[in-house]
Amino acid sequence: MYKLFIQAVFLFLCFFPFTVIANGINDVLKQADHLRTSAPDESAQLLASIPVEQLNEKQQAIYSFLKAFSTLMKGETQNGISQMEALANNTPFSDIRTRALSSLLNSYSGLHEWNKAFTTIELLRHAMVKIDDINIKDYAAIATISFYTNIQEYSSARSHAQLLIETTSNDRTICSAMNKKLYADIKLSNSNITEYNFKEAISFCQSLGETVLAQAIVTNLAQYYIDQKQPQRAQKILLENIDTVKSLNFQSLTSFFISLLIEAYEGSGNLESAAPYAEDIINNYSSDDFYYSHLVAFKVLSQLSERNKNYQESLVFFKKFKALEKRDFDDKMAQKLAIQKAKIDRDNQLKLLNKENKLLMTQTELVAERTRNTQLLLTCTVLLLGIAIIWLIKSRITHKMLRKIAQTDELTGICNRHYFTSQAETSLNYCQKTRQEVSFIVFDLDHFKQVNDNYGHQVGDWALKQAVLAVQKMCRANDIIGRLGGEEFAILLPGCGTDKANQLAESCRQAIANISTSETGHQFKITASFGISHNAQAGYDLDKLFACADQALYRSKESGRNKVYAYQDEVAVPS
Repeated sequence: MYKLFIQAVFLFLCFFPFTVIANGINDVLKQADHLRTSAPDESAQLLASIPVEQLNEKQQAIYSFLKAFSTLMKGETQNGISQMEALANNTPFSDIRTRALSSLLNSYSGLHEWNKAFTTIELLRHAMVKIDDINIKDYAAIATISFYTNIQEYSSARSHAQLLIETTSNDRTICSAMNKKLYADIKLSNSNITEYNFKEAISFCQSLGETVLAQAIVTNLAQYYIDQKQPQRAQKILLENIDTVKSLNFQSLTSFFISLLIEAYEGSGNLESAAPYAEDIINNYSSDDFYYSHLVAFKVLSQLSERNKNYQESLVFFKKFKALEKRDFDDKMAQKLAIQKAKIDRDNQLKLLNKENKLLMTQTELVAERTRNTQLLLTCTVLLLGIAIIWLIKSRITHKMLRKIAQTDELTGICNRHYFTSQAETSLNYCQKTRQEVSFIVFDLDHFKQVNDNYGHQVGDWALKQAVLAVQKMCRANDIIGRLGGEEFAILLPGCGTDKANQLAESCRQAIANISTSETGHQFKITASFGISHNAQAGYDLDKLFACADQALYRSKESGRNKVYAYQDEVAVPS
């Protein structure tokens, strides 16, 4: 829904100049109105130069509209809406009121305030009765198309836009309508549109000096390329125009533009190029106002950190991404419910008015109406329950995923060091309470650095995974295996004496030595050295067990590697 909000803001505020009232101040007002979308900063400067105390009533109304419009363009949405509401409620001029209502309709639907939006569209229809100016009618038509877009009635939005293109003589209106028609075509997956349709519209709007609208169509073209699995073409068109977009100082458009560029880089697998733009979004754009852009940014940064094996940073970014994804999901569900409720409220209001005017509703119809309302209430209740269940399932899946990331070594699939330590200490406490024996094995791969240096890290990763698989086949179900770091691993053996631990370690050593490396395309030997300790020497203290096993491992390596040594009475002896 965030994308709809961005489209609603920067696709609508785009056309219709006021008629010149007189010279002087009227000319400045006309110029400010003409530039309000193509050069919003210049428009704001012109308004600032106007002596407000010298304005007559009509000039004051025009000035108030343009000031409110400028405030919306700057992204100060609530402030701009307050100004527009005051103008719509108090101005005596029907043309100004119509324009204010049109802007409010767009803003309310963009902010998902659907009850206000449906109320406003009814007010706008009544206001249009008093309007003869075709340009103002076009302006209201654009607002209506934007409203259809926001409530996802894309077929209606497209047909109204096409009708407006065919009937209006105002080029700025045609530019805006072309924009909205292309956006609806994308949402409807219209197979008849091609990149030529977008480029033709961009060229037309640029010829009018409508830079904001032209760049809005650029975003539609980029989205079209992304949907067509052509991310490189989306990158090209976005990079060609990004400086122009940034110069407009229109944060809604700029943040959406950058988020599309990030998605295009992600689509081509070029996460490194996406990263600076993701950081730009996070550092320079509010997550409250532009949360979808932040969602895209955190997703890419999480993927890049994971690729670079910076798993802790990846997890931080992933959590932020999931939180924003949940917000996006909740917003979509809330919007659907709110639109449905607003439609129901509107329908009920119309039915009540019809009852008052005709006085022909029978008791049977009243009972039927109550039944329909009950059914609607039950439907909404079931829908809310379904949403809650989906959210709970999704949250549970996310929790499991995060827990697995936090506990598992990504390469080998066994416990990482932190989780291994936690599990081992829990098992040692239990063995101590139940007076069970416990053994501890530490092993690492011999000359592993040479494997990486001679055959590359990809082959090294393969060797690590194969070694772990070989060891897992030898271990019991209750043995705890963990990767301590690099090529070093540990195994805790609850209820296992020294003899059995020696046998298991020797089996693991032989299994690793028997690994065939032919599938890598290289011939080399994989061996490992093992050190064993037992609670008889080290007690049930994990650090002491580790230290003793490590000394035995050292002796194994010192005596030629590919051996198994056990620690006994401070001396490591071969098993």
